[in-house]
Amino acid sequence: MECLKTLGGEEEEQAKEERGRPSSSQSQKQESSGTSRIDMDPETDSDDSNLDPSYEERKDFPRASDETMVNAYLLGLASLITLSIEGVEAHWTSERKGYKFCDENGIKLYEARTDGHLYLSNNGKTMAIVEVKPVLRDESPRVMMQETAQMAAWIHAEQDLIQADDLSEQSRKCNSVQIHDVRGKMWPAAGSEKFEGVTARIPSLSRYNLKCLPLAHCAWVNHNLTPLTSSTHFQHTMHIVWRNSAEPAVYEEARVGRVFNHRRPQRFPLAVVKATSTKDIIAAVKLAAEKNCRVAIRSGGHSWAAWSVRDESILIDLGNYKHLEVDAENRIAIATPSMTGKELNGILIKDYGLMFPGGHCPDAWVAFCYKAEWDGIVGSVNPLQPLYLDWLTSARQNWGWACERVQAVDVVTATGELLHCNATQNRDLYWAARGAGPGFPGVVTQYHLELIPYPKDGFRSSGYVYPIRQYRQVFDWLLSITPSFDEDTEIAAVAAYPEGIDEHCFFVLFVAMKSTPEEAEKALRPAQITRPTGAIQEWFCQVDSLENQYTNQANANPERHRYCAENAYIRNDADVPAVLEEAFTTLPHKKAFALWYAMYPCSRRKLPDMALSMQSDHYFALYTVWEEEKDDARCQTWVADVMKRVQRHGVGSYLGDADFQVRKTRYWADDNARRLMDIRRKWDPQGRICGYLDKGDQSGTRGLDNAKESKL
Repeated sequence: MECLKTLGGEEEEQAKEERGRPSSSQSQKQESSGTSRIDMDPETDSDDSNLDPSYEERKDFPRASDETMVNAYLLGLASLITLSIEGVEAHWTSERKGYKFCDENGIKLYEARTDGHLYLSNNGKTMAIVEVKPVLRDESPRVMMQETAQMAAWIHAEQDLIQADDLSEQSRKCNSVQIHDVRGKMWPAAGSEKFEGVTARIPSLSRYNLKCLPLAHCAWVNHNLTPLTSSTHFQHTMHIVWRNSAEPAVYEEARVGRVFNHRRPQRFPLAVVKATSTKDIIAAVKLAAEKNCRVAIRSGGHSWAAWSVRDESILIDLGNYKHLEVDAENRIAIATPSMTGKELNGILIKDYGLMFPGGHCPDAWVAFCYKAEWDGIVGSVNPLQPLYLDWLTSARQNWGWACERVQAVDVVTATGELLHCNATQNRDLYWAARGAGPGFPGVVTQYHLELIPYPKDGFRSSGYVYPIRQYRQVFDWLLSITPSFDEDTEIAAVAAYPEGIDEHCFFVLFVAMKSTPEEAEKALRPAQITRPTGAIQEWFCQVDSLENQYTNQANANPERHRYCAENAYIRNDADVPAVLEEAFTTLPHKKAFALWYAMYPCSRRKLPDMALSMQSDHYFALYTVWEEEKDDARCQTWVADVMKRVQRHGVGSYLGDADFQVRKTRYWADDNARRLMDIRRKWDPQGRICGYLDKGDQSGTRGLDNAKESKL
């Protein structure tokens, strides 16, 4: 394995001369090449007594070039580590293993013992080693490491053992330290500074430029370091996959590998930045300005139309940018957009007995949220990635919309400025963030979320599955009981082919979230005693959980499938069963399903002052799912035909389940839409942030018209 190369004509000739000199310990051997490699010698023992006799703690190298090569390799490795490479995991081991650095002829250049390993995630193969010795291991739960051969990096133990305050203090002492979170490990770049008695010294490498090769999956990105001196500090680096220089497979994976919908778009970003920090996001926005191109943002890749994939843009992929802080006493969480709903609530429920009332799609990212639109919240972070099919959502009745519980957002603007936005600071951005969807004029980096207690003891559900021929009878019954039903109960109706039942069915779901089982049973009983006869399956007041809802949602939305989604808010006075009958009774594929949510009485209350403003008593959505490309035209045509008839009875749509390229409609109240477009132009007058993806991607700073099709 080769992780660095030496460059330069005169320097290379000089290096060859030095490599030609025999070493003091190997006087009979000659070398023709100084390119170092790692020999994972299984015979090398980790016990000091079995190490090579010439090994010393303070190594005297046979040739001057040997130390330079070893230091160059280690410095290159340190730079490589700070890239936070996707697909690479850092592992800590209690067993110190011995390794030898050899040239291509097998002559040992250097021998060391190591604690740190970098593994390829897909096959567990060791891709690199880090030679270290323990410092302060007994004095502190924080374990710091320092190299024995002037390696210019030091390593922390697992994140949960690190004192965050200490790290912050160290960062204040040395501004060259860059903290990178790599799958639970902390890897700081280091300058010529001391940290509690530990020195990480950068060697003089005036004769070498280093080329770190992050292996095949990193697209052979070259990170050229200028000739280094002992006072040189690391530059900020970020992982970029360029369209014109990366291997095609690497670029394609970066372009659409995290797009959930396998109906892939034919749009091609100029580059993909795999951000791991706010600093990366700021740098990427400024890079786009330098290149005079737009910025696209991907948090989870769950938008059905793949809004994040835009032609000639710098795509900021936030998949590796994960951070969560919890203030349990004040019931506040601060989360990055790439935290999934399952990750977020998994931690909140287990450790704090709290939850954020979003949807039940497990891999929808925090930049999602209930039809309340985290689309709302997220603005441009590929916002609302959906929540979608969360046919059991938390916007039911007195809980309100999820984005109402966003107390603040941290935003990188179109000019690369980091702002905190709430009800008193940068109020217009805060207003827009709660409902703007993918047209938000910035990149949300963190959400400040209001939490609620998790109703563990009173989480219960009831369900009734009927043959589709009873569609009208059951829907009429459901509409009759909804207005007076318990306000802590989610109500939904779904048409689908349930697992284990080879029949098109219409089923009704009730999920109660109460304080006690007794309260839950009382809430669910009205449905039980009034339900129509003829159910194929049913259950009453069954113990349930958010984890179970995540599992059900994942089953309903299988990965590696093709999707076409649409939706509408139906007029309050419409004959809803008649309007939706075609959609519910003529599904084009056995994996497709249609959904109706009961929004009343939440839909009748006055909303807070925010961009989100579209709602009605009835939310309807289609989730057409299939596997083969040959079915694309048939399934999409069916969706289009159904929506032509449904939208005549609609008042607008939810951003998260929409495709602006296909159909025009209303997404906000008229005044809110005008205000939102003005805010977009104020904060992004040049259209740096990719906005709404309409037909031909032409909306620009104008935004959406917020008007229904003139001809229906």
